[in-house]
Amino acid sequence: CGTGVVARSAAERMGSGHVVGLDINTGMLAVARSHPRGAGPRIDWHEGSALEMPFPDSTFDLVLCQLGLQFFPDRSRALREMFRVLVPDGRLALNVFSAIEHTPAAKALADALDRHLGPGASATKRSEHSLADA
Repeated sequence: CGTGVVARSAAERMGSGHVVGLDINTGMLAVARSHPRGAGPRIDWHEGSALEMPFPDSTFDLVLCQLGLQFFPDRSRALREMFRVLVPDGRLALNVFSAIEHTPAAKALADALDRHLGPGASATKRSEHSLADA
């Protein structure tokens, strides 16, 4: 859930439903919870891993994952978990970065890292864009 921006947006749009935000990073959850709209009664914040979600099978009608999949150490496992917690015919929406070649600022940063710090210094930055063609 990161800073909770997607969870808050979903809560604003879903009427009487309920939203759950999940993040492995305690600091990010603190940011999400501290937002003025972050403590609404329809959002529950949970600490946990996308690789082993602390929810029963078939819990959610919709799973949203914004800019997270490319950072998970086992993407296949994370996707299996997302589908596990979805109800039958539930929906999964993923958002990943576009190819670095189509993101001028990210490419410039990665190139500068390699140029000034040595080849391979940009590996992490470039990996963020690794799912663009998946």
